[in-house]
Amino acid sequence: SYKAAWDIVKEINTLAKSPILETKIGGEGGGGSVLTQKGKQLIAAFETIERDLNKFLKNAQNKINKLLQD
Repeated sequence: SYKAAWDIVKEINTLAKSPILETKIGGEGGGGSVLTQKGKQLIAAFETIERDLNKFLKNAQNKINKLLQD
C-alpha cells in the first residue's frame, strides 16, 4: 500500500546516516520528493546485488542440473 511504502522510506531515512529521500510539504507551491545522491547510490547497490545474486542462482542451478544428468 501507499502508506506501507512511505513507512519503509521513513524507516530507511531513520536508519541511514543521511536521507535517501527528501520531502517537501505541499502548500501553495506544491510539495514533492527528491531522491538524494545517497538514495541513488543505494538503488545502484541494490541493483548490483540483485544481478550478482541472479548470476549465482543461475550458476548453482546449472551445476545442480549437471549433477542430476551424470
